[in-house]
Amino acid sequence: MDSRPSATFLIPCLNEERTLGELLRECSDAFKGDTGVDWEVLVADNGSTDRSREIAREGGARVVEVMTRGYGAALGSGILNAETEWVVYADADGTYRPRDAVALVKMAVRQGADLVLGSRLAGEIEPGAMPWTHRYLGTPVLSWLIRSLYGVPITDCNSGIRCLRRESYLRWKLRSAGMEFASALLIQAANRGARILETPVVLRAGPPGRTPHLKSWRDGMRHLLVILAGAPWFFWYLGLALLAGSLVIAVPCIWGPFPVFGDVGLFGPHTLAVGTVVGFYGAMSFSMALLLYVSSPTRRPQPALSQFLTRLPEDVLFWALVFFSGTFLAGGGYLFWRWYLTNYGGLDFVRLALFCVYLTVIPMTLLLGIFQAHLWKRTQ
Repeated sequence: MDSRPSATFLIPCLNEERTLGELLRECSDAFKGDTGVDWEVLVADNGSTDRSREIAREGGARVVEVMTRGYGAALGSGILNAETEWVVYADADGTYRPRDAVALVKMAVRQGADLVLGSRLAGEIEPGAMPWTHRYLGTPVLSWLIRSLYGVPITDCNSGIRCLRRESYLRWKLRSAGMEFASALLIQAANRGARILETPVVLRAGPPGRTPHLKSWRDGMRHLLVILAGAPWFFWYLGLALLAGSLVIAVPCIWGPFPVFGDVGLFGPHTLAVGTVVGFYGAMSFSMALLLYVSSPTRRPQPALSQFLTRLPEDVLFWALVFFSGTFLAGGGYLFWRWYLTNYGGLDFVRLALFCVYLTVIPMTLLLGIFQAHLWKRTQ
């Protein structure tokens, strides 16, 4: 019985007739010389209108047609259709070498990894192969965020060549259909406690005149959204810090202002206005964290306070809404009445007005965040 590990080299494809044939010839050369792994080549065609599918079959690849458009959709369907223990995927434009795929599989098997990334930044990048904005800005910043938020020891979160254990992938339940698939894969793997490794690879320059499918700013923002959506603790602690900072700013305003330099004073109405803005954004961040905590499981446990607020009894939530809505209306009505007494002239109670804003807007924003989290729970 053959005990060799089996692997699929998966190629997502959309109108790649210029490069696909040469890539398949490289695959044949690289995989025939690999006696330690039983290889298959699979092309996930994403609706090509050129000869890509015919070229793939002529080159000995199995073809699966993916009707849902998107890089992630093509890869997800390809992985599901693979019949091997391991899957290595790489772009169809020939920028990644099939022989690097051999190295990734051997590393995964040898070290028992669930996911092995090929790092371009730790390896070799040919001149013209990567725009400077990707090499020195986008990829390093996003990789740093993933390292910081998820503890994943990687340098190249956007690498287009990776090896994964198919059985592990099925447990991760990815849903990303676009280019953000790269970050979503890392985050889901990290949240499920997967063993993730990285090794250097070579990135070659693409063929001249080829229009890349990647849209830098749109897809970069999609990556950022995926990364932050999986890290509610970031918004939780940011919100707590901003709320605490707003209290530090606002409370001394009860007795201020205090002179600092000449006529310059602190902790007066202007300082209180700043504290209100800080508190408002803190409440918004706090609310986003609650919504994310009820949306999906995360690697870190949900804080006890967050659990309490998202599991608040519905009658308590109802009366809290009634109370703070009443307070908001009463405060607004009182301020309007005071303004009416001045015949709608200049306000001589600015500090009182700002305190009313602080004591109604910030608690109400927090409460609406809790209300939104409870609404979201009813949609699951």
